[in-house]
Amino acid sequence: MRGLIQSINRDGATVFLTTHNLAEAEALCDRVFILVKGHGVTEGTAAEIRRRVEKTRTLMLILSGDVAKGSLREACPAIHSASLVDGTWRLEVTDPHAAVAQIVFFAEKYGVRVLEIGTATASLEDAFMEILKDNVAGGKGTV
Repeated sequence: MRGLIQSINRDGATVFLTTHNLAEAEALCDRVFILVKGHGVTEGTAAEIRRRVEKTRTLMLILSGDVAKGSLREACPAIHSASLVDGTWRLEVTDPHAAVAQIVFFAEKYGVRVLEIGTATASLEDAFMEILKDNVAGGKGTV
C-alpha cells in the first residue's frame, strides 16, 4: 500500500491519507493536518509541526571519561535535565548553541573530550501528544 501511495504521488497526483499512524503519515506525507475532536488544530510539514511544540531540545553526548551528573549540570546552565544510559548522556536543553559551548568548556576544564554530540529530534507522535495535551486539557488552544 505504501509503495502504491508513493507511486501515485510521484506521478503528480495529490493523495489525501487519513491515518492514526503518525509514523506512517510522517513517512508518506509532504504536509500534515491534525484534527482534535473534529477540529483542525495545526497543519504543515512534520518538521514544522515538531518545531512549533518543542519546548526543549535533546542533545545526545558521549564523553571520553566519566563525569558526575551534578558537575555537568552545575557547569552548564543551559542543561535542564541530564541522564546517562549506556555511556550516552541525554541532555534536555532550551538553547542547543549555548549548551554546546558550555559542554566544550566543561570538557576542557574536567580533562575529558567530546567524542560525539548530536541532537535527537522529536517524532511527529511526540508533537501530536503535546498538541493533544494543549487542546484537550484546557491548554493554550490551537498551535
